[in-house]
Amino acid sequence: MRVYDKMNNAGSWSISSRIEQMLEDCGECYIDDMLIQDNGSNSQSYQGYCCEEFGGEYFEFSDAEQNYCEGSDATWMKLCSACTGTTDTDGDGIADECDDCNNLSGDINDDMMLNVLDVVSLVNIILMVTENPSACALSDADLNNDDIINVQDIIMLINQIVNGQARSANDMILKHTDLQFKISKDDLILSFTGEQDISGLQLSFPSSYLLDIKIDNLNNSLYSKANVHNGMEYYVAFSFENESFKTLDLIIENGSYLSANDVHVLLASPRGDQVPVVYNAIEVDSFAIDSVYPNPFNPSTEINYYVERDGDMNISVYNIIGQKVAELFNGYQSIGSQKIIWDAHNLSSGIYYIQMDLNGQFENYKAVLLK
Repeated sequence: MRVYDKMNNAGSWSISSRIEQMLEDCGECYIDDMLIQDNGSNSQSYQGYCCEEFGGEYFEFSDAEQNYCEGSDATWMKLCSACTGTTDTDGDGIADECDDCNNLSGDINDDMMLNVLDVVSLVNIILMVTENPSACALSDADLNNDDIINVQDIIMLINQIVNGQARSANDMILKHTDLQFKISKDDLILSFTGEQDISGLQLSFPSSYLLDIKIDNLNNSLYSKANVHNGMEYYVAFSFENESFKTLDLIIENGSYLSANDVHVLLASPRGDQVPVVYNAIEVDSFAIDSVYPNPFNPSTEINYYVERDGDMNISVYNIIGQKVAELFNGYQSIGSQKIIWDAHNLSSGIYYIQMDLNGQFENYKAVLLK
């Protein structure tokens, strides 16, 4: 078994100490060639226990390789050995003799260079285009070592290509970005607004086929790609030049069936840090009132409106003290341009409010009757 630990925020001495301890306790305990089975507590996997539980005395030193046991009826059989090499070609803190992935972090195609080919390979892993990527490719794709491969790693890789270094440090307070969901006819619109710079975004939502996603903002340098895998659509958008934006609209065509809970969103800053997202409720534009004409009127007027989402509609009229004086429509309303005539010959002159209700959307329109 090969045991190794990649460098992170811990110091090299701390990591070396951990590796030595793991190697020391990597083994099995025997008495007369019979393996002492684990009782469920994993205590037999510890060399000191194997020694002292069976009549011995265990001596520990700062260098785990010098530890030894005296007087025990049990014998500890090591299963692991430390790497003694000093050559580290890819600079990842693992000697070449123990390095299963002897290449650069981010170098997903193993050509010892960081370039756009690695970005495309990383995108394909996120979108599930690449099936069963190797453990080495997954390790190289996780640039920030958080055990999750996503758009943050894309931005960090772009920073390494463009600037020669990764720029994520989580040493700054990130402002949040508001996300508003809107439904327009059959489409779902995701509107991002905020003061925080964003360089990349990632979406995932349920879909059995690939839905077209369009970007609507002034930034036309964003690269985007999508894929459907096992009933989920995955989508990423980012700038190869690491250009940022603060506002953006994404239009998911035929995505009106999705709710806010269906859509998972991840935003990445120009440094590759995750940007906080504040979700707002879905705004459903079921209809829009085009006109009430004439207005003022006597004794009738025509109400023109457009229905974007069909459903049960109610159109009623109220006076200025909130009393219902007329019900013009109550029933199923189909999509498209519609009109209705309000005949108010039995009402006195005054101000009235036409209230329309469809799929939870309420709109009021003021009309003036003059006789």
